[in-house]
Amino acid sequence: MKRRLRKRSKPEQNDGSNVLIIDATALSYGVFYGIGTTLSYNGKPTAVIYGFLKKVLQLCRMFKTNEIVFCWDAGYSWREVNYPQYKQARRQKKEEALPEEKEIFDQLLFQQIQLHSSVLKSMGLKNTFCFPKYEGDDLIGKIVKEYFNGRHKIVVSSDSDFYQLLDKSDIFLLNKKKLFTHEDFTKKYGIHPDQFALAKAIGGCSGDGVIGVQGVADPKSPTSKALKYIRGEITSGKIYNRIKAEENKCIQVNLPLVTIPYMSEEMPEIKIRKNRVTRRKLIKVFDKYRFISFLEDEMFTRWQEAFCNEK
Repeated sequence: MKRRLRKRSKPEQNDGSNVLIIDATALSYGVFYGIGTTLSYNGKPTAVIYGFLKKVLQLCRMFKTNEIVFCWDAGYSWREVNYPQYKQARRQKKEEALPEEKEIFDQLLFQQIQLHSSVLKSMGLKNTFCFPKYEGDDLIGKIVKEYFNGRHKIVVSSDSDFYQLLDKSDIFLLNKKKLFTHEDFTKKYGIHPDQFALAKAIGGCSGDGVIGVQGVADPKSPTSKALKYIRGEITSGKIYNRIKAEENKCIQVNLPLVTIPYMSEEMPEIKIRKNRVTRRKLIKVFDKYRFISFLEDEMFTRWQEAFCNEK
């Protein structure tokens, strides 16, 4: 299983421009847990919408780009169809939530739908995608692997599952507020990024309910037995024998579940379009939701500088 690590070549950055590919569901959850649902207008919650847009502006200014793609989860996914245990604990937790908790999450869902279906497109940010039975992770994986060739792609998320994409992108970790690269990954874990899905298939994924080989945990740490096995550091003994015994059993079942994108079903075509953000569109959206602070001179100038190509 051991492979020689190699440095990634750098053709992706040859034109010096960045493309942000945002795990929009994760970003909206982060905003939700950060600011809650205190802001509203006309009886409808708007705090997540406001916080989401503010974060998007910060990211675009940080990476000096207005080339941005938003990818959203679509609820029940193909993984859950084909593997009922997948995210079963999360579904059960939602089902057992108290009425007031369900109401709060309904407010979050309402704002996520508003952002995807209306707000971003009304601003002129055209590339916001959500496909039935696909997770945002799958859309991100497809875009990273097949789109924006020759560009420097940055996935924005806190999900370590995206480590397997580090051959073709960097990751801006929302929870740590830092860029994580191919070189960072190989230095920390001692394997190649395209081997990370195999590590997850061996060790399982506790958050998603994917059960790995007995005695081998989710590879969250460099000392994970799954990572040690791939690095060639485990060559005999009980764990080694279990992994070898499961190579054609649970590991093969798990591998499609933890690989991005999910390839068991054919994904609809993703059509990337040019953003058409204008001063008028920004004013219309900010006024509709009464985001007064976005319309103040200094902040509105930032929005225009970041997104508007008008003269």
